[in-house]
Amino acid sequence: MKKIIHHGPRWALMLGLGLLCSSLYSQTLVFESSYGGGSTELGYDLLETMDGGILTVGFTGTQTAGLDDFYILKTDSIGIEEWSITHGGFNNDIPAEVVELDDGSFVIVGWTGSFTSSPSRDIYLVKVSADGNIVWTHSIGGNGTDEATGIATTNDGGFIISALTESFGTGSRNVWLLRTDSMGDTLWTKNFGGMSIDYASDVAVAVDGGFIVTGTTQSFSNGSGEDVWLIKTDASGNLEWDQTYGAQDANDRGNSVIALADGYVVAGMYNNDIVQAEANTGEGYLLKTDLQGNVQWEQVYPSANRFMLNSVHQTVDSGFAICGQKIEFPDPAYYWVGKADDDGDLLWESGFGNLNSVGQAEAITQASNGDFISVGASGQTQSTQADLLMVRLSDTTLVDTTVIDTTPGTNGIPFTQLAKGSLAVYPNPTAGDATLSWDAGAVNVKEIIIRNASGQLMEQWQRFPGNNGRAELEFDQPGIYFVEARNGAGATLDIQRILVVGSAAP
Repeated sequence: MKKIIHHGPRWALMLGLGLLCSSLYSQTLVFESSYGGGSTELGYDLLETMDGGILTVGFTGTQTAGLDDFYILKTDSIGIEEWSITHGGFNNDIPAEVVELDDGSFVIVGWTGSFTSSPSRDIYLVKVSADGNIVWTHSIGGNGTDEATGIATTNDGGFIISALTESFGTGSRNVWLLRTDSMGDTLWTKNFGGMSIDYASDVAVAVDGGFIVTGTTQSFSNGSGEDVWLIKTDASGNLEWDQTYGAQDANDRGNSVIALADGYVVAGMYNNDIVQAEANTGEGYLLKTDLQGNVQWEQVYPSANRFMLNSVHQTVDSGFAICGQKIEFPDPAYYWVGKADDDGDLLWESGFGNLNSVGQAEAITQASNGDFISVGASGQTQSTQADLLMVRLSDTTLVDTTVIDTTPGTNGIPFTQLAKGSLAVYPNPTAGDATLSWDAGAVNVKEIIIRNASGQLMEQWQRFPGNNGRAELEFDQPGIYFVEARNGAGATLDIQRILVVGSAAP
């Protein structure tokens, strides 16, 4: 979901003097809340928790042990704080991404300047209990700078981590991919890169159990500048293929990647002119490839000055929630959220944050009820510090009206798409076995898809003739799962969130 963590707020020098365009094409705002103290606070990642709340990770400079510290914030579904902790030492300690585990605890990855074996930055892996207590920590690195940028859970309960490294590899900065067990102990590491500057920004688990990494490469770019880089490995981290994308002789960046059943989607920036000031050029970039990295479509979203996408998340209706920062002088850079359809065409966009101040959206997710939740920061001026900003929106474009069932034998009969909640799952929570049911007289369910909490495809099957409004589900591992039902035209009818607390009987 994320991007490379720079050494300081990279939007700090982009302040303009105009007014923020607070709403371009607004959806229904559920809440917009700021969190912070007397110093700078910025949110880098978030997720919806098992109890329906929100867990946000970022950094804070307020009342820390040294410089900037981890800032871990748990709220309820409408942004009211339940607990928060800071964690760090004498130096800077900055998180990047977070995942939730089956027991409700969290694992956060980032980097530390405080808890290292050498006077340089190391990858920092932190486990936090469901009520906000530190369970364990790990520092991983060499003699140079090593910073983690992304994390995902693996099928065996461990973690895959993307990072940049100056300690290992052939160039001045390389991509570093690490796999750990469930306790954070390193199982293996892999390096990718050339003789110049290359770095990873995000990682996801592919449908075949391998890994997809996005980032930026200067070593293998098209001309001068940098290109978006996709790296596909097997489950052991061995390279299967890599591809670069972007404009010739320009800076192009891959900031966030998600793995789908039929390919990969990357969000970042396109065509940043290397001879101009960085804030004056560049466009939002959304790229879809097939499973071999071949381009299926590209979307470039323009701006008067610069536009950067920082995060992408697939929505339940097969579109994409995206967020980032947009700069259109003389207005300040602002916190931007949008939604694209399954071809990347922009459906709506909205801007948030304090007027006359710099903001940026860093991460976005979709809640189990369909809302979008994003996090970043707003409020930076020449005289004030930024606060962590969290926004929750109700997406009206999820409410489709009519779809046509093109299944052979139906003669293209139209029917109304289900409202959310029309499917039922019981029991929920479940010890491993559950039943999915619907009104077979009103609904034609032809396909059922099951994904885990990270969005990884776990199972997909077609319904046989004789739709009886019932499907038996079995889960081998505890965790959160999402069960999606589609009609014969491939349209999403509904999606249900299931908490599995055991495993199905053999």
